[in-house]
Amino acid sequence: MLNTFLRTLVCLLVFLLLMLAPLQADAAKKDKAKQCKKVQNKITAIQKKMRSPYTTKQGVRYHKTLNKLYKEAFSYCH
Repeated sequence: MLNTFLRTLVCLLVFLLLMLAPLQADAAKKDKAKQCKKVQNKITAIQKKMRSPYTTKQGVRYHKTLNKLYKEAFSYCH
């Protein structure tokens, strides 16, 4: 009797975990999409700044930042 109860309990837990997995995946996708949008906005802001005159020091900083953001965008947006 106890053995049957434990089997039922284990089956119920497995079922609940399988039901919750897609919800967690959707939440992760939404978070990833939000991060992607955030990184894309930062890239756009720097590109906008680069259309205006800037010093060499600023240009180096812009390029370093853009390279970092492009790598982040690759991980979040693909």
